Amino acid sequence: VVKLLGSLIPVEPRLTKKLIDPLTNLIETTPAKSLQYECINSICNAESIPKSIVKLSLEKLTMFIEDPDPNLKYLGLLGLNKIMRQYPRAVAQHKDLIITCLTDPDPSIRVRALDLITGMVSRRNLSNIVERLLEHMETTEGSYRNTVMARIMDICSQDNYEFCADFGWYIETLIELTHFSGINEENARRISDQLMDVIIRVPAVREFGVNVTVKQLLLDGRLLPAAASLSDEFEDDRNADEKA
Repeated sequence: VVKLLGSLIPVEPRLTKKLIDPLTNLIETTPAKSLQYECINSICNAESIPKSIVKLSLEKLTMFIEDPDPNLKYLGLLGLNKIMRQYPRAVAQHKDLIITCLTDPDPSIRVRALDLITGMVSRRNLSNIVERLLEHMETTEGSYRNTVMARIMDICSQDNYEFCADFGWYIETLIELTHFSGINEENARRISDQLMDVIIRVPAVREFGVNVTVKQLLLDGRLLPAAASLSDEFEDDRNADEKA
């Protein structure tokens, strides 16, 4: 019944006001985790989630995530993702708990946690989140490592680098990514393309960017297209030592 009523909320928004009190009561009193989740999920279908229930929902969902049952953990992350669409700052307060899920043995839980972490990025916390993801990459391998790497580039470059306040830092981050083993061709190409993009777009970091990219060429041939193009186009920006 709760699931049915929740599905009707998007088409009949007035239901939200009528359901908020009984659903809140169920969330607070029922011992059934599945029913708790359905109540929270129903409220999350509202065009505007009432603030009165956000705190309660977050409390219950974090308990799901802390539970050893992988099904509850996954539902907790799924619920946080729905709340984040309207209350990203509230969900971001649980960033450390979400980050612990990146080491979960269940790949679906890791990917869901990664979705949440990359979705809560702001100009203020970008460098901290990227640092945590780089640390996490040290313990990963294979396709999942490449997934994390791609997400790092996604969040740094999204909306024309909206959240990137320090392009010198981002160039260093891209170079750091090249130090990881097992990089697939797509990520190698993206690293090269983004190095070129930043260096061409931002004159303030051009000399630094050209120099570190050309130096990295000596270690990793996959940056050859970027290094060669940048070296030719911005030869005057290369320092004397690098030219020698």
